[in-house]
Amino acid sequence: MPANLALVFDKIPKIYGRLKQDFQDCETEADVFMASPERIIESLENIKKYASKYLLDHEINHKAYNIAQQLKLAKLIPDGKSVDFLSKYQVQLDNDLYRAIEAFKKHMTWREENLEIEVRAS
Repeated sequence: MPANLALVFDKIPKIYGRLKQDFQDCETEADVFMASPERIIESLENIKKYASKYLLDHEINHKAYNIAQQLKLAKLIPDGKSVDFLSKYQVQLDNDLYRAIEAFKKHMTWREENLEIEVRAS
């Protein structure tokens, strides 16, 4: 296998597969097919036409997919009422967290003092 076809095989295996299929569909021998760049170029041109047609045919689907993704993201962004609602609860959660941390600090201080007293008593 020539180095350029090995590169095609490694880098773009689907095009290589189409080239191989085109070769198998024609009745030319491998040496003649490989020696005539016109056949390979013709096959590549057919692949290019097929890919261009595929992209045109599926352009609407691609646009619809992008719009659907943007709508999913838009649904995640809260509106004005939701932002006020979330802000209210965020403040409440912050206050509750602050109180819990302060209670934990007081408990740890009390515990430390009681352990000290117990150690002294022992």
